[in-house]
Amino acid sequence: MTPRDDDLPGYNPNARAARARRIPIWRWVLWEVALVLGMLVFYVGLTPIWIGLRGAAWIAEFRSRRRRHG
Repeated sequence: MTPRDDDLPGYNPNARAARARRIPIWRWVLWEVALVLGMLVFYVGLTPIWIGLRGAAWIAEFRSRRRRHG
């Protein structure tokens, strides 16, 4: 025996109707543009900054170890 749909916790009767509607093209375009911009910011902008910070940390650690042992 299965429960009725409206007896389920968190059931939204409008959800099935909303999933059946098509998503407008302009929303797909907006999503793709936002995704491309986000990827550009992350991979082109933030990755080199992160690599530079890691390089600076490695150099500082190397110099610190050299001073301690030297």
